Amino acid sequence: MFFAIAGVINVLLALFHLTFWRDKDFNWQQELPKMNPANRGLIQAAVILFIPILLSWGVISFLLAGERNDDSLHRAVIVMMGTFYVIRGAIQPKLLGLDMSGAIIMLICLSLGTGYFLMLL
Repeated sequence: MFFAIAGVINVLLALFHLTFWRDKDFNWQQELPKMNPANRGLIQAAVILFIPILLSWGVISFLLAGERNDDSLHRAVIVMMGTFYVIRGAIQPKLLGLDMSGAIIMLICLSLGTGYFLMLL
């Protein structure tokens, strides 16, 4: 059940990242041009590359939902996804702040990371 929920969340996060260019909170229409070209390019490249990663993790999570997950490859993939989300949740307050939306994002990331690790037990 966890893997199916994680799959949905990963796909939703990918779709959310698609909105960054038009999101009023990020205000990229005005903020990106203020950055030097290298930083502007790095930010956009990271988000563009992150979208297929999240979509892939969504698919992988759906596939893991129907597997036994007791071989080393399954476990390695689960550890990778869990580690990513624990780190992502842990850096939220320092890098992006901890207002209400930041707290929600931190909670989602830490929950996903912990959930992936719990699936190893």
